Formats: sequence, structure tokens, C-alpha cells
Amino acid sequence: MQRTMALAGVVIMAGLAASPARGAEKNMKACTYLTSAEVGAVAGTPVVGQPQESNTVVTEGLSKGQTMGMCVWDTGSKRSISIWVSPVPAGASRETLLAEMTKQTWFEPLKAQGWTTQTKNVGDSTCLIITPPPSQKNFPAELLQASASTSCHAGSKNLAIGVWFNGTSTAPLEKVKALLDKAVARLP
Repeated sequence: MQRTMALAGVVIMAGLAASPARGAEKNMKACTYLTSAEVGAVAGTPVVGQPQESNTVVTEGLSKGQTMGMCVWDTGSKRSISIWVSPVPAGASRETLLAEMTKQTWFEPLKAQGWTTQTKNVGDSTCLIITPPPSQKNFPAELLQASASTSCHAGSKNLAIGVWFNGTSTAPLEKVKALLDKAVARLP
């Protein structure tokens, strides 16, 4: 459940719809940009098991046709941390890229249901905090409890990259941004 939530969130946050890669040209090696120790430190608990890596071909949006790599670390207690990385199309401006990564069109239905959303520019990154309402009709309790998130997104070295914390509460923005900075520093 946790991995599914994180993966769904990464795809939504990136503003991209993806399908499993069939013969994708490139393995983005998303799990190599952060260590389990770094992820566990932000989560406040050790990583459970091995990170789960996948590569998908983006089917719409700015990066259509590109391979997007994703990695999810399960940190237990209904929490996970994910990273995604994808090539930036030639000629895309930083502003266009960040707008695509942080599309807010899907925020409106959440806001109508009582969710709170915040967007904050931090240096050269855009970060998002999404918090569910305390209770909600017709919404599975398990999903609601594991839906708060903090994410930060950036573009560097012709790659788009984002780090996503998903859990029962949001993570401190500074910690998620620090993870993003570590990942960006390791981009090829």
C-alpha cells in the first residue's frame, strides 16, 4: 500500500502519466542518488528492506517518450520516501519544467474535500506540502492516514528530479529539501 501511494504521488506530482517501460532505452538508476541511511535519517526510522526501483516511459506531458526512473524506500509505520528522475526535453526552460513538475490542477478537487496544499519556492527548487483533512466521508481510513506528503522538485544537468516523503504526517520541508540537494549533487 505504501509503495503504491508513493508511486502514485510521484507520478501525480511530476505532472506525468507513466506506463511500465517496455524496452525503455535507459535505466535512470534512481536508487543510486540517495542512501538508505540518508532516507532513514529523514524518516526518523531505518529503511525496511531494499529500495524498490523501476523505470517507466512517460506517456504524456513535457517529458512524453522519455524514461523516468523511480525509487521507493519503505520506512515503516505507513511512511515512505521516493525519488524520481527524468531527462528534460531540449529547449525546456526551468520555469516550464517546474510548472510541469508541480501542476496544481489536481489540487482543486483535494481542496474541495478539505485538503490543504502549500507551494513554496526554496532556492532553485519548488516544494509542496499536502495534508489531508482530519476525517472525510467515503475515503478509506488507511489511505487517508498515509496521505500527507512533503516533496521538493528541481531541474539540474538536463534532468528533472524530485524527492517525495509520504506518511501519516508531513516531513519538515528543510529535511526533504536537503535530501533533494544530496540527490542533485550526485546526478551524472
